[in-house]
Amino acid sequence: MTSNIAESINVALVSARELPILEFLEEVVQSTEYVYNVNDDGRYFVVCLKEKTCTCGRFQYEEILCEHAWAVLKWKSLPPDEYCFDLYKPKTMLKTYNMLYILYRM
Repeated sequence: MTSNIAESINVALVSARELPILEFLEEVVQSTEYVYNVNDDGRYFVVCLKEKTCTCGRFQYEEILCEHAWAVLKWKSLPPDEYCFDLYKPKTMLKTYNMLYILYRM
């Protein structure tokens, strides 16, 4: 679990590693707005909204918002559409089904 947390923090700080120390500290403060700890019945998960990852693995592997990401979005009152992968956005779904309808009618 510790290495997963460290990896999530490292991912959030990749661009900041090349900066001088004062600029690095400013970047760290800004990047923490994307990283959240979620307690799920005594188990802790780290959600990084910027990278669309969670230590449970579902957010990045299934490309669907996991329950931990949903909890963060609800707590922050953020719209899920911004963090949803393009494949699952309503606009993409409508285009897909519209194309299937056109093909079916041929």
